[in-house]
Amino acid sequence: MKTTSSQFAAPVVSVVIPAYRPDFQSLMGTIRSVRSQATKNLTVECLVVFDGFPERPVYDSLTAFADESRSDSFMLRVEGMPHAGVSAARNRGTATARGTWLCYVDDDDQLLPGALQALVSYGETHQCDVVQGSYETVAIHLRETHAYADHDEVLTGDGKTRWLQDVLSPDKGASLVWSKIFRRDVIVDNAIRFDGTLVRGEDTVFVWDASVAASTIGYINFPVYQYRRSAESAVSGFNAAYCDQIVYAVLAMREHVKRCAGYTRFTGPFRTYVLYHLLLVDVHFVFNSNAPWNNRQRRAVFSDVLAAPMFHSALTGNAPASFNIAKKITFLALKLRLYGVNKAIAMVRMKQIAE
Repeated sequence: MKTTSSQFAAPVVSVVIPAYRPDFQSLMGTIRSVRSQATKNLTVECLVVFDGFPERPVYDSLTAFADESRSDSFMLRVEGMPHAGVSAARNRGTATARGTWLCYVDDDDQLLPGALQALVSYGETHQCDVVQGSYETVAIHLRETHAYADHDEVLTGDGKTRWLQDVLSPDKGASLVWSKIFRRDVIVDNAIRFDGTLVRGEDTVFVWDASVAASTIGYINFPVYQYRRSAESAVSGFNAAYCDQIVYAVLAMREHVKRCAGYTRFTGPFRTYVLYHLLLVDVHFVFNSNAPWNNRQRRAVFSDVLAAPMFHSALTGNAPASFNIAKKITFLALKLRLYGVNKAIAMVRMKQIAE
């Protein structure tokens, strides 16, 4: 099931939206935010790829909107595929995209006004292969702006090395696949794909590979993306496989880093990457209030996690300089195996997430 793409000139940007059982109104808001980017000088195709075939009324509504919204500058295409995960849906969209640039948007987020024009203009002016902008996080009682830098920047040579190091520091905001555009030829020619074996961390691996392949990376201090954190996403249910998924994702990331020429430059940043994910495991797995463990069992899990070779090795030495004071305190509590302190920190963090 898919809409046709006949008689539409090759677009400047292809926006890929993977969708899995989306809220229809949220999805339409996302699509409209993409449509609003199109101008006579900026042609846009919007590719909605359903990870699992959509219900017929949803498909019919989208195809009707595709027909009524189609113009010389915008076209919506809708595809369905058997359920295989967000990575497979993004890869499907990438394979069928025809734009000079690729942009990935989640089905409940939105592009901000003028986003694609700003990103493309900067990318073409400075011959970039990847361009990122700042982004907003919106929740029930929260609106925050996240900027990689306080000024526009073209990154090559040592600047690109610094960018790659920052991709391994999740707090820097460089590892996200959204709020970016990627030159499609660079992605296709280097066979860069989202790793369908990863349940977590697939964005970072993709951004790393794309950044390694890029000759020039750009950043604009201009808001391009709105990430919408729903009430449901703020609730952390217990997933018994969470720790294993994190460990698998970090080990996969390590293999990609090791493929990079001069990878020893990234030893310190990769340690930061490991420790960041240990902090996630501490909150969302070990001290998750929904875990089916009594206190004795939780203590045993706490000890087992810290004994894992990857985490044990990363806890050697001082806290990363890039960590804020709260993360440095958590790092020290983990290093000293202070069970009670870690439990209290995790409870506070879970309350913050819920709020």
